[in-house]
Amino acid sequence: MAHGLLGSHVLTGLDMSHSDTITANERLLARPAPETARRWLSRNMAAATVGPGERVDRTILERPQADRFIVSVDADWQEVAETWRSLAETCSRTPFQAFAWLDNWYHEIAPATGATPRLVTVRDAANRLVMLLPLASTRERRGQVLHFADAELTDFNAPLLGPVDVAAGAERELWRALRAALPGHAVAEFRKLPRLIDGRPNPLVRLPGAQPSRVASNVLALDGTFADFHQRIERRARVETERYWRILRRDHNVQFEHVTCGTRAAVVLAAMDRQQRERFTEIGAGFSLDEPAQAAFYRRDLARRLADGAVQLTCLRVGADVIAANYAISDGRTAVVLRLANAGKDWARYSPGRLVLHRSIEHYYAQGLQVCDLSVGDYDYKRRFGAVRTPLVDLVGAMSWRGRPAATMHWAIGRLRTYPAIDRRVRDLASAWQARRRALPGK
Repeated sequence: MAHGLLGSHVLTGLDMSHSDTITANERLLARPAPETARRWLSRNMAAATVGPGERVDRTILERPQADRFIVSVDADWQEVAETWRSLAETCSRTPFQAFAWLDNWYHEIAPATGATPRLVTVRDAANRLVMLLPLASTRERRGQVLHFADAELTDFNAPLLGPVDVAAGAERELWRALRAALPGHAVAEFRKLPRLIDGRPNPLVRLPGAQPSRVASNVLALDGTFADFHQRIERRARVETERYWRILRRDHNVQFEHVTCGTRAAVVLAAMDRQQRERFTEIGAGFSLDEPAQAAFYRRDLARRLADGAVQLTCLRVGADVIAANYAISDGRTAVVLRLANAGKDWARYSPGRLVLHRSIEHYYAQGLQVCDLSVGDYDYKRRFGAVRTPLVDLVGAMSWRGRPAATMHWAIGRLRTYPAIDRRVRDLASAWQARRRALPGK
């Protein structure tokens, strides 16, 4: 049922409007026996309800013994960081859920955005690890909103999957357990979820209410040799790339650099910030990666992870001038390209952004990486390089009655996307309406 998360009973977490899809066993699992519902709700909700920034008791709720999932929540990253570091070593994850990435996010981004950590650990009845969820809670006009540690920095949001899988069909019970352990939230907005995490199915995308995202990753399999990859590039793009290399090398003494020195990395990152801001200003788009919190995040990431190869910083330079640069993160198997910048202006005729990516992929081959993910964003150069568009998933689920409008809207938009012509027309009308609003005085 596509809208199973849109409305839920406050106590049991079941969607009573779809009770025909819920088995008797599920009802028994959800029922807080042997106490009466009123006594159970009074005793447990009073202990679990907290305000923004307050410590969440790890016991959270006293779960019925029949429950398949035991959920604990923390609100202080510093207190659980070492535990998470240890647990993460046994988990399947994407490069964006590496411990250092999360540590940087909770240190730099969470305070700057007013987000309160919600660090969720899910275990089974035998106390075996099922998953870790690096979440955060923010206060918005519609109420308290739960989301992943993202703030437009994390391209793929995902749980860290423990050794124990969530069995097919157990997703509803998992959702009920999460809702019970995270009271006080109106809605959960889990965006940019990958369907697979290190080859394993992501249980969150199997929840009712999950819909295809508008964004997708763009995956290059680094099969064979770099020469094989070069031949797989679309013919016109391949010929252009070869020509740009010839002209650039004829006109300048260009050098490719894999940056491993921290001092040099700071220079290259500063050049990237400047080049990307100039480009975004030129096209009339907002740019925030050089603002204080985001800049501190990237500086911290470079300082901690450059030496061990988890950050892959490469550039093309002519003399001391950085004419293009590429910032990627790696887990030893996959490199994810996060930022690609070039000097533009007089250098634009050489297409240095394309060239630094081309040469960086050769570098990834030399390191033995198996995948280069060009990440989100539907840019033409990704398709021409042979990247396969891999859809992501958005999940918006009501955590209480206040979140039902958002969940319903999400479901409706997802359904609308199954009719492309109508979807385009609606988006065109919405864009025209927003343009008119911006043109009004005082807007």
